[in-house]
Amino acid sequence: MQKLILIVLFCVTQTVGATFELTFSPLKPTYHVGECISLKLQETLQAASRFHRVDLWSAVQLPTGALLFMTPFAFEPFSPKPQLFRESLEATKKAHEILDFEVMVGLSGQYTFYAVYVEEGKNPFTDGDAVYSSNIAQVSTTLSDEPPPIPVIDCISVLPAPSHPVAQPDESAVVFSWGPVTDAASYVIYWRASDGSGASLSVTATSYMHTGLINGVTYIYSVTALDTMGREGIKSVEVAAIPKAKITPPPAPTALSAEAGDAQVVFTWQAVTGAASYTVYWQSAGGAVESLSVSGTVFTHNGLVNGTSYTYWLKAVNATGQESSPSGSFTATPQVVATPPPVVVPPPVVESPPSPAPSSYRYTDNGDGTVTDNSSGLIWLKNANCFGYQNWETARQSAANLAHGQCGLSDGSTQGMWRLPTKEEWVAMIDKKYIDRENYRQPVLSNAAGTGPWKEGDAFSGVQAYPYWSSTPFATDTDYAWYVYLDNGFVSIDRKTNSNYVWPLRGRY
Repeated sequence: MQKLILIVLFCVTQTVGATFELTFSPLKPTYHVGECISLKLQETLQAASRFHRVDLWSAVQLPTGALLFMTPFAFEPFSPKPQLFRESLEATKKAHEILDFEVMVGLSGQYTFYAVYVEEGKNPFTDGDAVYSSNIAQVSTTLSDEPPPIPVIDCISVLPAPSHPVAQPDESAVVFSWGPVTDAASYVIYWRASDGSGASLSVTATSYMHTGLINGVTYIYSVTALDTMGREGIKSVEVAAIPKAKITPPPAPTALSAEAGDAQVVFTWQAVTGAASYTVYWQSAGGAVESLSVSGTVFTHNGLVNGTSYTYWLKAVNATGQESSPSGSFTATPQVVATPPPVVVPPPVVESPPSPAPSSYRYTDNGDGTVTDNSSGLIWLKNANCFGYQNWETARQSAANLAHGQCGLSDGSTQGMWRLPTKEEWVAMIDKKYIDRENYRQPVLSNAAGTGPWKEGDAFSGVQAYPYWSSTPFATDTDYAWYVYLDNGFVSIDRKTNSNYVWPLRGRY
């Protein structure tokens, strides 16, 4: 009813045929708590129909239906009593600031705003029909007590906080990532550390690898999005990470022997630094691979079938569960142990031939971690598995860096004295008459005396029936180098990036 009274009172003052036009700036259908309303009025009157001066009347209808008139007084901006808002406006004054305020909690509901020009000094509610006026401008909107769908800071809509921030630790680094924000032009990362350091930086991607950090120190991260105007949005939740050194797998263990007994095999190997346990694998002839975790360096396998061959190998396992590469393998066949016949002591033999002198042996153990090949004069490392599997370039460096105090050496040698064997030196080293043509598990080397196949410790230790690198590159393709397969003496080439065993020597080249 009050709205109808207002319109009637204003409208009866209009002059028929006048060309007037007042319009409000458009408003959104709904404003939420924290958003700002800026209401403006614009005059678009034809100059010929504009009287010299006018007064501006403005009112707002509340959600209750009540009308409040805007007053010219800052201490009392609204009044239920009809009165003008601005007086004696010049013809040049065509734009007016009506209202500018932030939506607060408790103002929810629909509001309608009205404005009209009235002839200067006239009151349309008391002066009757002889009052000139413009059209009545009108605009409506709804205020909501709910927060806005887009965050608002100081009445300006900003971008929301990036979602799902994650800080993933690495060695001396943290990888910080988050979900993308629609309409974001860039992001600002904030970080601080438990040691007091901290900074911020700008990025355009949704992840950042923060390097050069201190292992063991806690680093805390958050991120904001920036729009195309450079306005910063809401900050994300904080996440933390602690960089730490990577744990590498232990080296491959060296298997020593697999000794067969009656329905059992005793498998032994060398201890590995950093190993918390060992996983022993075995496979019977034609059977499936089985395994068992053990803590020592001896595995006694009982309950086996006599006459059946069993092959054993193992991997070292560190405290975090990382496994090494596999060791070399040994094969043994349990047998029934026969009772030995009585020992008959033969009579002494007169003028028995003397034992062969060490100089007549194929190899001489020098007792300092080295073995001399008497046929070539070359000095080999006694431990044939000190370095495990390595690619060609790493193998060459390992050999070149070998010196006294490493791999059981006490020979006084220095770095630069050791190297990989050439292809020709390998060919001279192997003895193919000792090929194990049944299982191919026996290295094609002789024992120290040169009278039989090699056995552990006679004169070398840790020899693997697997490929060993030579120092000789393949002439027609430098990506390859020669190697020898010690289970059959076969010499071939392999890509340098692949891994084979390493057995250094020194002496003449």
